[in-house]
Parts: sequence; structure tokens; C-alpha cells
Amino acid sequence: MGWVNRLKAIIAISQSGQIGGSLTVNMHVAKILSELDFDVIYATVTGTINPYAIKKLLDIQIPSSKTYTLFPRTIPFLGIYQRHLLWISLLKAIKHEKPDLVWIDTDLYRFLPKTNKKFKLIEYIHFPHQNWLETKDYFSKYSSKFWKIYFLGYMMLRKITERDNPFKWADEVFTNSSWTAKIIKKLYDHEPQVLYPPVKVNMFSSEYETKIDNSIIMIGRISPEKRYEEVIKAISLTNTKPTLRIAGGLIPANKTYMITIKNLAQKLNVKLDINTNVKREQIKKLLLKSKILIHATREEHFGIAVVEGMAAGCVPIVHKSGGPYYDIIDKGNYGLYYDNVEELAQKIDLVLQDDSLWKKMSETAKTRSRIFDEQVFKENLISTFHKLKLI
Repeated sequence: MGWVNRLKAIIAISQSGQIGGSLTVNMHVAKILSELDFDVIYATVTGTINPYAIKKLLDIQIPSSKTYTLFPRTIPFLGIYQRHLLWISLLKAIKHEKPDLVWIDTDLYRFLPKTNKKFKLIEYIHFPHQNWLETKDYFSKYSSKFWKIYFLGYMMLRKITERDNPFKWADEVFTNSSWTAKIIKKLYDHEPQVLYPPVKVNMFSSEYETKIDNSIIMIGRISPEKRYEEVIKAISLTNTKPTLRIAGGLIPANKTYMITIKNLAQKLNVKLDINTNVKREQIKKLLLKSKILIHATREEHFGIAVVEGMAAGCVPIVHKSGGPYYDIIDKGNYGLYYDNVEELAQKIDLVLQDDSLWKKMSETAKTRSRIFDEQVFKENLISTFHKLKLI
């Protein structure tokens, strides 16, 4: 009886040490490929992929696999510069492993073969860098002379490592929302396939309502682009005066910002509860306690936290921009939106002063969350693998 060679897939991860939407998508892809009996190999810049850590942080079970990396441990500085080095470990992995599939979610891979590839290439675009550059919130820290020079160096390196039109390189191009897809279509005159990031909807759902007070939750790293101060100001204008809970990752560089929002809450007499670097189970408990989830980031390309909140029965209130507005709440059909602080204050009171309205919107949110479930992601991905004749 002859041996059947298993197919191989390489997942290229530019930010293996950063917990967020990118790592969540990549680890779900790894899990699905493993279930399809692929040998999964990772290519990273720093660190290796530890199944125990992934299970603990993201509640995703992946097998132990080989990692091609440049530096065995995470390097806590020059983060955006490190992304330019991914192609080195990726090319090494391709040379040694001879994969059938390469999955990548960065545009910094110009040194890969463009034609006559012996593997299928799938690119997942979280956001095109042209749009990323236009989002001022993400670049507030680059206003000083030092940071301007730092960022200029990064942009100069992009000219060396960035691929051009993704549709000339990849066999399939995915993106995370219809909102992002429109931006990509405008840039490249081709439309990518929308593949919503996978959300563990069942993890955040519960048969039992544990909402204990008129509270609001915000999920996301403690960073200026999340605009926590905007929500604090809005709460100070409400009649209901709810508690604001924040749960998110905190790095040393953003401790000053956390102190700023704490001081603002104290000044405006807003009850604030900040939870930093919490585990997934704790986030679930906080979501199940809260009645409203607010997402204040401008031009967010998707917003996994919004869906998690909806699965937990929170009524979503999002800024009128990006994927949360256009894709998740469908321009107001499955949640509320706002343009300014005063309008946000009004929407908060609208929901918290009418219990029957809150219950109705909560059930609508739960139902809507199911279209973003991880199983839907899996089915759509498998369909693409069939199309590319990988399975």
C-alpha cells in the first residue's frame, strides 16, 4: 500500500505577537486547513506559533506545527519595520516545504514569484494601505518630528517590498467587508471576494440574561484611535448616566492615554471600569453584564468586537462609518449609529430608558450575529478551496 502525500499550506503571519483580527483570521484558517488534513506550516518575522498560547488567548485549537522565523522571540520595538522582513522567512519556507497553498494577509511580498508559481496564493486584505494612510486616527502618534521620520522610513521601505496589484499576484483575493471591497475595487478595478472574519458566536451567547445594570461596554486595545474619550463625554450628557466598561490590551506606550481617559471620566463624573489584557472568558462575562456595546473607531474595516457584543445580547451603537456601519448593522437595520457626541448621548438614553425597546433590539442583534459565525467562514473558505482544486 503506497503512501499518499498530504497537501501542505504555509500561513504567513506578519504580526504573530499581536492579538487582534489578523491573528484571529490566520488561526482559524490554520484550524480549518488542519481539519482538511493539510500539513500547516507558519512563516513569521518574530516568535513561533504556540498552540497552547493560541488556545488560551483566542480559544482556537490548532495542532503543533513547524514555524520558519527570523527571530525566535518577539521584539518589542520597530514593529512596523519588522513587517518588511516577512518575505525572507516565507521564501525560505516555500523553498524547503514546496507548498500547495500560501495564505498571506499583508501586501509586503514583492519577492515572491509572480508567475509560474507551483502553489496557489490567497491574499486576505484587512485594509488597503492607501486607505490606512487616510485614516488620521491611526497616525495621531506620528505628529512629532521623531515619529514622522520613523514613519517616513517605513513608507520608503514599502516601495521595495510592496506588491503592486494583488489581482496580478494572487489566485484569490479576499477582504473583510463590502466596505473594504469598494475601496479595493476603486484602487485596482477588481472586486475581491468578501469573507467576513470568523466570530465564535456561540461562545458569547447565553441562555440566561445576566444584564445587571445600565452599563456600556467597549472592547479594543487602549489606544487613541478607539476614541474612548468621545464616549465618556457622551455619557456625561445623558440622563441615564450608565457605567462605562472598557476591556482591551494595553502596551506601555499607551499608559499615558489610559491615564488621560481616567482623568476625563473623573472630571465629568462618569463611572469608568477599565480592564486591561483580560482573557476571553472575562470578556464574555463583561459583555453578558452590559446592555450596550459602543464602537467609536472611525472607518473600522470590520469590527469583530461589535459582533461579539451582539452575540452576547448587547445593543450595538457604532460610528456612521466603515464595516460596523455598512456591513454589521447594515446602515441601522440591526443596530444604532451616530455622527457626533450629542447624537451618541441621545441614542444611549433612547435604549436605556425603554426596556421593551432594549429587549427587542437585543434579540435582533443576537440573530444578526449568526451570519458572522465561524462556521459560515469555514464553509465559504472550503468552497474557495474546491474552486482552486486544492481539495
